Amino acid sequence: MKQLMWLKKTAGNACVFYTFFITALYLLGVYVDGNWIPTLHMVFSLLLFSFVLAAANSFLFSDMLIFPLRLLIHYVTTTVVFYIVFILWGGFQANGGSVLTALLVYSFAYLICSLLMFMYRYITAESRTAKQEYKNAFDGQDSYKTQFGTKK
Repeated sequence: MKQLMWLKKTAGNACVFYTFFITALYLLGVYVDGNWIPTLHMVFSLLLFSFVLAAANSFLFSDMLIFPLRLLIHYVTTTVVFYIVFILWGGFQANGGSVLTALLVYSFAYLICSLLMFMYRYITAESRTAKQEYKNAFDGQDSYKTQFGTKK
């Protein structure tokens, strides 16, 4: 049941990413050339990348490891998938300079998105801690109970 809920959440997030990516692709196509239409191969590549990105995001927002390590694993995973889906499977590997340019553009976009995420996490964490009241863990008592009795 837990895996089904994870799959449902991941699929929903992938649909959001896919909608964003396909809209950006069509807007870019209209901006560059009014007659340009993405191929079916591009559309399916975006769908596959969206699903992998959503699955990687579920790991990124989990509490398995410390956040910088999760971010590094997320970056490496999504970069490898980006390379496989768009460069190798997309037939883009003919020119080494264009591959490097594509990876640098991807890394820059990833940096911008991760900085926005850091700012969001910082603001929401600060507001969450400001709303919490301090509660004394010992309820104002200086004594505590052990298996041998009450200590002061």
